[in-house]
Amino acid sequence: MKKVAVTSYCGTGSSAVIDLLSEYSSCTTNGLIRYEHIPFYTPNGIFDLEDKLINGVDIHRTDEAIKSFKKEMNKLSKNNFGWFGSYEKMYGKEFDTLVDDFLSELNCFNIKGEWYGQYKGVRFSLVKVILQLGAKIIQNRKIHKWGRQYIISGNRKMIASFPSEDEFYRAAKKFVKGYLDMIGQNLDKNIIYDHLVLPHNAYRIPNYFDDDFRLIIVDRDVRDMYALSNYVWPKIHSSAPFPKECNEFIEFWRRMKSCEKFIDDKRIFRLRFEDLVYNYEDTVRKIEEFIGLEAKDHVNKKKLFDPEKSIKNTQNFTITDKLKKDAKLIEDKLPEFVYEFPYEIRTSIEEAFDD
Repeated sequence: MKKVAVTSYCGTGSSAVIDLLSEYSSCTTNGLIRYEHIPFYTPNGIFDLEDKLINGVDIHRTDEAIKSFKKEMNKLSKNNFGWFGSYEKMYGKEFDTLVDDFLSELNCFNIKGEWYGQYKGVRFSLVKVILQLGAKIIQNRKIHKWGRQYIISGNRKMIASFPSEDEFYRAAKKFVKGYLDMIGQNLDKNIIYDHLVLPHNAYRIPNYFDDDFRLIIVDRDVRDMYALSNYVWPKIHSSAPFPKECNEFIEFWRRMKSCEKFIDDKRIFRLRFEDLVYNYEDTVRKIEEFIGLEAKDHVNKKKLFDPEKSIKNTQNFTITDKLKKDAKLIEDKLPEFVYEFPYEIRTSIEEAFDD
């Protein structure tokens, strides 16, 4: 059985693939529907911890790194966000134990001391002036800043950790495996994880995941992404973190895509959302081969993902004349991100989101 993560570029189609996989009797999200698994790539998650401890570590950076990681993991555990985190509500102390066990393998040093990263501000203190005056009179101490008192967070203790790459990745793999098993609960099925890894983090897979892991990255026509984020999603009270102005969107998309690191790994499969619609049978067969699914287990075929309905959620850039004009500019500037549709269709917001 495989552990299958499905991810996208924020709205490019991961939900469609998860719906498709959920039609197989051999696959399950284990009840976590429209739930995103974020502890690895969230700010101050384990990927950030890797960057801080392995790439350019120093005694100050390591203190901030460990404390920020612990704080973020505690936030995800204790708070019932619903569509992410909420681990204590769902799994008791199991997630907290994973975090503690992971940190224990990093050979952390607890040191009495402080550094400027713990300073949160400065204020004038009359009490400090009185103490300084006493020190000047009794000890003849030279006073430079009368009454200056630093506001320091924490308890004037530092945490230091200097793991080797082998030590860090060995501990990280245990943490990741423990997390995946916690979600899977030892079910004898392929477990589906929504947004466990983002596309820009796919290059990290060799250091974190075992051979039974699979990652499906779903992409989509850039013209539709512009149309969806600017026109369609706002109409249904949704949004995406993309620029609204066309030329700015083009530059944003180009730069976002250029930051992605590609690796050759059999555990990664890239597909276009449009192929799942216009080349359904062939694309489904490729997904089955990638994961190791059997066609006979596709017991609810087209019950959750129906290409005949989802086709109305393509070519959204044709809905208005303004979108058509902007789409032509996007096509000229970003041809490598444009899908070659086999034929044209007419759609609308109502049809695109008709359940």
